[in-house]
Amino acid sequence: ICNNVGVSEIQLDDDKVSPFKVLCGAERWIVVLQRLDGSVAFHNRTWDAYKQGFGSVGEKTEFFLGLQHLHELTYSGFFEVRIDLEDFQGVQKLAHYSDFSVFNEHADYKMGILGVYHGTAGDSFMYHEGQQFSAIDRDNDAKAQGSCSEEYNSAGWFKNCMEANLFGKYLNGETDKFKEGMYWETFHGPEYSLKTVKMSVRAKC
Repeated sequence: ICNNVGVSEIQLDDDKVSPFKVLCGAERWIVVLQRLDGSVAFHNRTWDAYKQGFGSVGEKTEFFLGLQHLHELTYSGFFEVRIDLEDFQGVQKLAHYSDFSVFNEHADYKMGILGVYHGTAGDSFMYHEGQQFSAIDRDNDAKAQGSCSEEYNSAGWFKNCMEANLFGKYLNGETDKFKEGMYWETFHGPEYSLKTVKMSVRAKC
């Protein structure tokens, strides 16, 4: 899908899907979520916002491609996913999963199987495998009482509730706001908000 690094407009094989812009990284990775500096709020948005995406797709901008495009992409073939993390000391970590897909809206954009993990960040995303997406106005989590989105003012593929919060608040490192920041359980834990997060998908050859 991606032939050149940078912003490109892509057309999937499905004629019902209109062309849309993506950020192509090295080695054919497509960046679907990019957080760099807190300039765009990722938490506390509505279901429709996560469905449609927000921010401006670019190499140095913050954005989320949107659940609908994520579904369209990952259902156009077989995909893998990587999540690149960086803390405020410049330490970079990677989590890679051999499989990734997002179901359609009728299935509440449920995350498919993640396959095999490898990397340096620790396996905090597997907890969310098979979960439906939740937002502040649409509770699909597995929590028996209450809403993870309301409790942590965020969104994501919540279970009961999370071990990673890619859509959390941008809180500049150490924080007393438990799990509310942009955190990864096995890289600094729930009371540390990371500096940058980038989530990318790639078609498997």
